Amino acid sequence: MRFSVIVLSLALLLLPACSRSDSGEKVSKTTSQATQTTPTVAATSAPLPRATGFMSVTPQEAQRLISSRQGLVMIDVRTPQELANGVIKGSHNVPLWPVMQGQLNLPKDTPLLVICAVGGRSYAAGQALVKWGFKEVYNLKGGISGWSQAGLPLQ
Repeated sequence: MRFSVIVLSLALLLLPACSRSDSGEKVSKTTSQATQTTPTVAATSAPLPRATGFMSVTPQEAQRLISSRQGLVMIDVRTPQELANGVIKGSHNVPLWPVMQGQLNLPKDTPLLVICAVGGRSYAAGQALVKWGFKEVYNLKGGISGWSQAGLPLQ
């Protein structure tokens, strides 16, 4: 119970900082999911260490992880309205609250990359997933905003 209250409080504090639209434009609702692909990565990229528990990664590290980590599942916890700003191909939109409550129905040894708008909600969700028993969880630093600023592709 105490853990749930702490996680809920943290999520409520981070939600406003992570749910803004940078463009200021009105965004339309979408519920589409991205399909899985592998981005092109330079052959000289050094391998990423595997997370033991939780690890935040830069957009470039995340791109390398997506192309090299077999079985990686990308969980995008943004709202349907935020998805209109673009999604990483292959990611799955999962509402934040079920993730925070441990209702992600995947084997605990599944490697996960958690994504949000600017990295706050995904950080909190990643921490919660580790508490729920997931062994390899990555947070996308800077979220979709950082991914986009790095010039990486969005759908």
